[in-house]
Amino acid sequence: PNSQIRDAPQYITFGSHVITRQFTSYAQLPYADYRDGITFTNVNRHGFIQELRFTSNPAPVRRLAWVAGLYYSNFNSSERYDNTYPDLNEIAEAIYGIDELQRYGTAAPLYHGLEEFDAERQWLHGGDEAVYGEVALRATSRLTLTAGVRPDRDRLDYREEHFGSTDGFEVPTPANGGGPNPGSLTEGSVALHFEAQYQLTHDKMVYLSAAQGFRPGGVNTHLPPSICAPGFGQYGLPVSAEPADYRGDSVWSYEAGGKFGLWGGRAQLNGAVYRLDWKDPQLSVSVGLACPAFVSNAGYARSEGLEFEGAANLLHGLSANFAVGYDDARYTENAVALPGGKPVLYAAYAGQHIAVPPLTATVGTQFSVAVAADSNAYARIDWQYAMHYSNTISQVYSFDDRANPSYAPDNIYPDTQETNLRVGWQHNGYNLSLYVLNLFNTMKGV
Repeated sequence: PNSQIRDAPQYITFGSHVITRQFTSYAQLPYADYRDGITFTNVNRHGFIQELRFTSNPAPVRRLAWVAGLYYSNFNSSERYDNTYPDLNEIAEAIYGIDELQRYGTAAPLYHGLEEFDAERQWLHGGDEAVYGEVALRATSRLTLTAGVRPDRDRLDYREEHFGSTDGFEVPTPANGGGPNPGSLTEGSVALHFEAQYQLTHDKMVYLSAAQGFRPGGVNTHLPPSICAPGFGQYGLPVSAEPADYRGDSVWSYEAGGKFGLWGGRAQLNGAVYRLDWKDPQLSVSVGLACPAFVSNAGYARSEGLEFEGAANLLHGLSANFAVGYDDARYTENAVALPGGKPVLYAAYAGQHIAVPPLTATVGTQFSVAVAADSNAYARIDWQYAMHYSNTISQVYSFDDRANPSYAPDNIYPDTQETNLRVGWQHNGYNLSLYVLNLFNTMKGV
């Protein structure tokens, strides 16, 4: 069945420029009338997922418990994107400060009788096969040891085409870079999990854990030379130097913590310290000069931190909660995004902070009062804080070339804090509430 949103107005403001567009979206799209200023999108995805799981008898007390299984997924996806512009020259000048010819490197040809048109077609076929198993051993009445493993194989086949006014050609061919541009990627991984948990009392426990996770890689969309040649040219490279694909990334996480019930069950306090070792993180990288970004791997990164959270019933109907976290996350080596470039374009460099706030905090309180057997009214207020941090992307574009206009090490996201208020009524699982977000207007410009 077709689903669509017709002629929804969209107003985009760039400085003194206001660009009006019309947007039309289709879940399944037959051949559409090409009308100036309309975007058509058609996405079809078909998949199959199956999992077979075996477990030990879930008895209340069992010295050895286990789970094992098989996992399989397979999918096919296709996407069609057709875009018409009312005035591409106006858009180029408003967004990039250059005219259409400077932006795209060519005058806009006609397509289906319209100027300034761009289109993309994409086909994906992939899947995932895995086996997994985990055992939990009650070594003593208080100590439980857990170990698990998951071997996995991911595969992805990819093909894309792009053409139209913004690319400078109407018919895609391998010679002009429009395609078809194929790619494929097959990766295997083994994820491990180990944990030791010691029960101090019935409501207090401590634990140690080490776990590995894996995210499959993918294939980059081919970048149009008419747009990206100036950007790649800054580094003495052709657009074909863009990596065809990017590898999967993996994380080893190590954590030590505890969970403590207090005041006879009226309060709970949890805390942990952790370290994450991230191999081949997938980062979005741009050569600048209006060229779209591509994905590259960034060597190694590390995150170390701690987190605490608590909640308590202070008085009848009055509760409070808090959470605080500290995270020192940074890349630990220089990672070249485009080998052979001069100057060198890095995906990340050693010591560069990852764009996350190093300190976060939340405090909240709620007062509830019963108004009937199954109903209660409540009022709640929450305060959230995030410390300032660097915009990583603005640091990445040029490590050696500090004259590059994209280099902006002082691009800092400021401290943010927000207070939210909510009052409401709950009845048999239903919740009706009124709320005010950013009560004191402290999140200006965010």
